[in-house]
Amino acid sequence: MSLTIEDRDAATRLAIHLARDDLLAFVMLMNPTFSVGPHHRVLCDELMRLEIGDTDRLMIFISPRSSKSLITSTYFPAW
Repeated sequence: MSLTIEDRDAATRLAIHLARDDLLAFVMLMNPTFSVGPHHRVLCDELMRLEIGDTDRLMIFISPRSSKSLITSTYFPAW
C-alpha cells in the first residue's frame, strides 16, 4: 500500500504540529535517522521544563557520545 500525496502532506503537517510542542519530536523531525533512547526523552523533558520556566537551572550528567551536546546546543535553541 502506498501513501497518496495528501496522506504524506497530512503526516508532515502532523509531525510539524507535534514538533512545536515537543522537543524530541522536533529532533526527530529535523533528523529522521536519530536513534532515540530513553535518556533522550528524559533530557528533552527536562529541557522543556527549563524552557517553560518550571526550573531555572539544569545540570546534565550523561555518558559521552549520548547526543547531549547535539540536543542541548543545536536542537534546543532552534526549537
